[in-house]
Amino acid sequence: MATATLTTLTPVHVGSGQKYLRNFDFVMEGNRTGFIELKKVAALMGGDANNIEQLTIAIESKINLIKYLREKRGLKNIGIGDISYRISNNIGAISDNTNELKEQLHSSMKGPIIPGSSLKGALRTSILKYLTSEEKINERAQRNLVDTVDWYQTKKIKFGKLDDIIFGETANAKSTRFLIVGDIQFDNANTEIHELSYLNLRGDGWEFEDRKAQL
Repeated sequence: MATATLTTLTPVHVGSGQKYLRNFDFVMEGNRTGFIELKKVAALMGGDANNIEQLTIAIESKINLIKYLREKRGLKNIGIGDISYRISNNIGAISDNTNELKEQLHSSMKGPIIPGSSLKGALRTSILKYLTSEEKINERAQRNLVDTVDWYQTKKIKFGKLDDIIFGETANAKSTRFLIVGDIQFDNANTEIHELSYLNLRGDGWEFEDRKAQL
């Protein structure tokens, strides 16, 4: 089986489906984001039941936990690493009003991963581009292919039909069933936090929807 070393050239995000809330699941300080580990916080505050109750109230109120521990609990030297199980660096400016974070898919053993299914889709696209390039098929064959996918009628590529033509019509016939891709593990790597905003066309111009921004 072939192996490869992969390097990401641009930011890549494959979601785990897990969403985190600011000052509830994670805290930000400076250019770093820490994912809260309640056992560490509880140990810092002691095991007294009254302390735990106050901690619960503070977290549910979404108060900045580092500020709370420093100012309300007297732990003036507390740092983000003292209450977190994982820390990521923030890239670029992040608004104080952006509160939801979507997690990159992680392996419990080796950290961030890109699943094989995602990479296989990228490989299929590359193979398709290669097989339909001008260097591979002549002009007549290209015209026949365009006619087959009904381009002239719809002006849209029917990717399902194109996939059937290039790779095979049934699961048993598809050549890509022999392409088995494993998950990509990024050993000793950490994820970064980026803010994503939505840009929409409204009326005569473009504008960002700041209320929908996510991390």
